Amino acid sequence: MQSQAQPTGLRILSIEEEYLIALDVQNALSELPGCQVDVDMSQNFETLMATGADYQVVFIDPAPINLTRQEIAERIEAAGASVIWTSLDAPSEDTGSLCHIPTVQKPFSDKALLQALQKVLPENQPEVARAVAALLVASGP
Repeated sequence: MQSQAQPTGLRILSIEEEYLIALDVQNALSELPGCQVDVDMSQNFETLMATGADYQVVFIDPAPINLTRQEIAERIEAAGASVIWTSLDAPSEDTGSLCHIPTVQKPFSDKALLQALQKVLPENQPEVARAVAALLVASGP
């Protein structure tokens, strides 16, 4: 039996109640070099966390999930991923242990997604960081 190698690039997950919104995130970020962007639905959050899905960044709308923002963030961060909130509401004034989590307000632009991703990129992803920075420069002010 041949073992499958784990992807070495950045793995991103978009979890949304609306599949088309999750696809918007995927489409905006899928051109980044070395990135794999997957989508899933909010109702699968508990299953995803229980299976130990291997992602470095999770974009998630916390509203449809029957947990507090604190509980959602703790579960995602315990799995080794950074959190980025997506929300219809204005960015929250999270304090304490949640103040480091960026929020992208819906409807979002590709630029807003890239800016949020830039804030949480792992240090071991310099190629992705350079691509994000270049795309942000190209998108203008």
